[in-house]
Amino acid sequence: MNLSFKVSAQFGKWLISRKSADLMFSQVKDLIDNSSRLVDIDFLGVSFVSRSFADQLFKAIASYESDVSVRIVNPSRNILNLLVATKFNSTKNRQLDDKHYPVYTTNSKKEYLSRLGV
Repeated sequence: MNLSFKVSAQFGKWLISRKSADLMFSQVKDLIDNSSRLVDIDFLGVSFVSRSFADQLFKAIASYESDVSVRIVNPSRNILNLLVATKFNSTKNRQLDDKHYPVYTTNSKKEYLSRLGV
C-alpha cells in the first residue's frame, strides 16, 4: 500500500526550520503501517522551503531505518532546485540513494534524472 502525506495541509506554504522538518517527518513515520512500502511526501501547494528545513528533512530520512521507501513529489521548480542542491551538497545526505529517496516532480522525472547525469 502506498501512502501520501500532504505537506501544505499539515504545515502550510512556508517551511523554514529544522524543527518543522523533524515534526513533519515524525508525522510521516506515524502514518506508516506494516503494509506500507512507499510514502509520498507531497509538496504541492508549498511556496517556500528553507535550506535548513531541506537539510534536516534529508537527515531525518537518512536516519530512518525501514524497508519503506520515501519519495518527495510535486515540489515547485524552485523547491526542486533547492532540494536537489541540498541533497547532493551535504556530506551526510550523500548516503541517500535515488532508488529509495528520489526527489522529483511527477511531470519532470526525465529533467531531474538529466540533472543528475543519468
